[in-house]
Amino acid sequence: MTVTHLHQDPNSLRTNVNVNEFVTVLLSQAPPTRLHKPTINLSPTFHHLQQLPHTTCSSSQLQAKLAFLLGVTCFLRPSDLQRIPYRSIQVSPNSASLYFEVHAPKEKRNRRLIIKSFTVKAHIRRLLRFSTSEPRVTLRSIASSFALQAGIPLDDVVTMGNWTSSKTFESHYRREHLATFDFTNTLVSLGDLELDD
Repeated sequence: MTVTHLHQDPNSLRTNVNVNEFVTVLLSQAPPTRLHKPTINLSPTFHHLQQLPHTTCSSSQLQAKLAFLLGVTCFLRPSDLQRIPYRSIQVSPNSASLYFEVHAPKEKRNRRLIIKSFTVKAHIRRLLRFSTSEPRVTLRSIASSFALQAGIPLDDVVTMGNWTSSKTFESHYRREHLATFDFTNTLVSLGDLELDD
């Protein structure tokens, strides 16, 4: 606890049963907001995707793989991914490029329900579990943070990721935006404090 640094006998606060119970009750009522979101290494997920057999992969596995790869390379949300009509997809063998449009969703196509966003979201969530156990993490925020680390300008990341504003992205979604410092010991050292006996 940070408060122990300001007490004349820090150990007595750390071991005090009443103080610890009080802090436990506070944490159960409103857990602290984490200021630092650590970098997520997507290597385990990419490794899993590479291990999927190319010829015997199920439709569900192929959908999951495609949704994940489009999500990470195009910063697309699950609701965006469900709005890609098959007819809009074009592959250019010369430039090794994939072109598609994101349209408004339709309820049915040829009597088959389209893939719903909750299906795509579940695919992406399952694949992200190979890389992190962090709850409520979005592939779009991870991809956007990777883009910044790779040197892509913030304005381009905000535009490509379709973020409301750069401030929204910086404040709520950018990962590792705060350095991991021990602010208490950095800003307040015991030598600076005058403790009365």
